[in-house]
Amino acid sequence: MSQVSGFPLPTDYKDRRAGLIAFGILEILLGLLCVLILVGMSVVMLLAPQFSKELTSQLLGIVLAFYGLLALAMIWLGIGSILCRRWARVLILIGAWSVLMLGIVVLIFYGIFGWKLYSGIITDANAAIILIFGMAIQAIFLIVLPGLLVFFYGSRNVIATCVARDPHTRWTDRCPMPVLATSLWLALGSLSILFLPLCYRSVVAWFGVLLTGTPATILLVIFMALGLYLAWGTYRLQMAAWWISLVSCTILTVSSAITFLKVDFFDVYRELGYPPDQIELLRKYSFFGGAVMVWWIVICYILFLGFLVWIRKYFRSPQPPGETA
Repeated sequence: MSQVSGFPLPTDYKDRRAGLIAFGILEILLGLLCVLILVGMSVVMLLAPQFSKELTSQLLGIVLAFYGLLALAMIWLGIGSILCRRWARVLILIGAWSVLMLGIVVLIFYGIFGWKLYSGIITDANAAIILIFGMAIQAIFLIVLPGLLVFFYGSRNVIATCVARDPHTRWTDRCPMPVLATSLWLALGSLSILFLPLCYRSVVAWFGVLLTGTPATILLVIFMALGLYLAWGTYRLQMAAWWISLVSCTILTVSSAITFLKVDFFDVYRELGYPPDQIELLRKYSFFGGAVMVWWIVICYILFLGFLVWIRKYFRSPQPPGETA
């Protein structure tokens, strides 16, 4: 991701307004597709007999939140692209990079473990067809589409077009793009914590035990408040926010690793309120649990740590009294 703020307007660039309009329309259509998926999944879950009433309400809450917010975001960003807004270009680029990196991980995971999942349910021949078809669909939406968005919105001519047609400094211009991406993901991650107690039950993995009920809810609220502070401090390029992010992420990683080495991972589902038959189904076709889960936690921590070290150069330490930056 390249830095957005301070981009000078060149004298020789190709106006890409037509492309911004075309991609904006595409993003609006993707937002409408999210609405269709939301409606379809809601109908399936309401009519499927294997879902309990409690589980249906929980899943519906997550589906409505995820696809509803995603649809609003895509339509909003699509309109911003049509209007050639600088903030829209930056946010679309951040979202595209995020989906692209996540898509690579998902596709690798799906390719490795998808065969085991499908071959346990259907014949090998049909499993291979479903696996290939699933990988093709995921590649289109998680690799090809975000890759096109990264290529287009990251180009010099598109940047210059947005700067020329939207000359005002926007809030997305006030910090480097990698830092802005970190701030936004911290904010979204912190707010998403609310869905746990609202849609399920409060459960927190905490140094070898699973906290539930009021203690877990209190801890989740603390996590949310801390995450929102870190999002704001990161956006403001505060060195304290960088250090607190590093320390808190390390503590949570150690806490989760210790917990899932001692506790059955599927106890989390049990505490969340999943019925026994659903837990057994998850256990049969899940690839997370015990040491495997700990490895995933450690890998995610290493990746986040590397990214945090990379953006360290953008943060500034407090100036001593009497000195100016």
